[in-house]
Amino acid sequence: MAYYEYRGYKCWYEEHGRENDPVIVIIPDEGQNAVGLFAFKEVLAPAAKDNYSTYRVILMDFLGTGKSDVPRISVGSTWQDQALQLKELFYHGQYGPAVLIAVGKGGSCTAAEFLKEAPELVDRIIADEQYKEIFGELTESLGKLTYIADSAEKRSYGEWHGYAVMCMQLLEGWTEKCPYCGNMMYRGVIRGGRGLATWTLEKLSNFSMNENTGDWFYLKEVKKPESFAEKIFAIPNESWDKRAFVCRKCGKMIADVKDLI
Repeated sequence: MAYYEYRGYKCWYEEHGRENDPVIVIIPDEGQNAVGLFAFKEVLAPAAKDNYSTYRVILMDFLGTGKSDVPRISVGSTWQDQALQLKELFYHGQYGPAVLIAVGKGGSCTAAEFLKEAPELVDRIIADEQYKEIFGELTESLGKLTYIADSAEKRSYGEWHGYAVMCMQLLEGWTEKCPYCGNMMYRGVIRGGRGLATWTLEKLSNFSMNENTGDWFYLKEVKKPESFAEKIFAIPNESWDKRAFVCRKCGKMIADVKDLI
């Protein structure tokens, strides 16, 4: 186990990945410990995955949670104090500018305070869209770019796994802009046949996916922007894989329908 000290107390953290890989720090939600966030190391840290970028993932427990000390006095109980704990971790680990993945409202509040405290240590922030107001104009005024990820998929593969996959897609540049509402579309795979198909978040640059997860639906037509004609197609009987982008905000999909029209 690895620890660093903050105001005389031991704070637990754990590194996953290679030393020279870009650093990602996972900021837990209020009262949450790192055990529930292991999905981030499984998705983002190297694990026999050579076909996309890998990262040095840092998991941590704030004071009073998980494997960190429980202080006798009120230390580490405010967002500002947690930001200072995070700053001490950066100095201890000698981390340069890093990507911060904020989990929940608490993670977003701590990330916002850390950005004010040490903007030179922040590369960018990925946070849940519903907590966007916490950051306000802060990132713009400091010249930082905040990527906002929709949390609708956070439980797709179990606790936080889907959210970790979406963060990976943001970092890899796999997302597209929705032509209907302008929101972010995430890349996935449609696998189907005999008129029935499932869409699942794509984890790697191939079509590997968990067969037991995804949203099942009948495919009857593909709706494109009004400037394009709608295409009606029938699903063949044999099984097939097609890449598709889905907007979790408006529910629209753009799919590769070659050989299906």
